[in-house]
Amino acid sequence: MTTYQGFLFVKLLAIGSKSEKPGYFLQAYPRKKEDYVLVPHRKNPYGPDPELEKFNGKKVKIEGSETEKGIEIKTIEKISFFG
Repeated sequence: MTTYQGFLFVKLLAIGSKSEKPGYFLQAYPRKKEDYVLVPHRKNPYGPDPELEKFNGKKVKIEGSETEKGIEIKTIEKISFFG
């Protein structure tokens, strides 16, 4: 289990196709070369993840582990600063 901190943001994937869906990313702190991909737990494979949507545009702390698909989230919470 690893702790990740950063800014959570959403962007559309596969825009204009039948597979269009929101993708969830973590811009890590301290800054790394690429953003982390977050693995959503959604009921509809093309719909939003209600839990991650609450944190869109917020600084967060995530407990999870990296897999080949991205970070599998165990817990997520909003933070007001990095420390």
